[in-house]
Amino acid sequence: MGRGPARQRRVAGDYPKGLHHFPCSAELCGVQLPPAPESCTGPQAPPQIPRHDIEEPVLEADQVNALANAVPPRYRAMILLAARSGLRAGEIGGLKWGKLDLHGRLTVAEALVEVDGKKSQFTTPKNRSRRVVFLDEVLCEELDGHQRTFTEGGTGPDALVFTTTSDAQMAHSRFTHDVFRPAVRTSLPPEKQALRFDDLRQTCASLMINTGAPPQGHQ
Repeated sequence: MGRGPARQRRVAGDYPKGLHHFPCSAELCGVQLPPAPESCTGPQAPPQIPRHDIEEPVLEADQVNALANAVPPRYRAMILLAARSGLRAGEIGGLKWGKLDLHGRLTVAEALVEVDGKKSQFTTPKNRSRRVVFLDEVLCEELDGHQRTFTEGGTGPDALVFTTTSDAQMAHSRFTHDVFRPAVRTSLPPEKQALRFDDLRQTCASLMINTGAPPQGHQ
């Protein structure tokens, strides 16, 4: 018995490698099958691009200063610390005065993170290890000014460096909504409007590379 066209194509290896085709009786007899419905052959939705494949906005030094000037003075040092040290949002929120040396260094020992977008709690840093981060002169001056102005809860070793106006723990989601996003909208150009707080880590790396300093805080 001769082989029908569909059978011949299968034997000839026209099907993609790894795709096992089992012909129906119509194909074996050489019968032309009607085309598949459009719903089966229509164009597929484009694949979603993973977040890690999207380039994070990186700020220039003057844009960092513009953003820092756009937030209320209470949070100015937070922006500069993120952009000049590479600390994550939770590490900044959990920073205590006992881990900060205004002569030029701080120790990352814990982070303040939100659970289910609600209550904040202390946990280990993302890399699960303590690390020392060195501070430049600009940061030391900013943090010194912050200490003299915004320390309603005191500066004891267990007091938080950054708190709300009511001296409460920082809630990152609320800070982002109420403070950070409005500042981004008013201070940065359109191509930087997608900036997230933790994207400032990439800005830190870029600024250090431009000045010839080794990136830090990206563990």
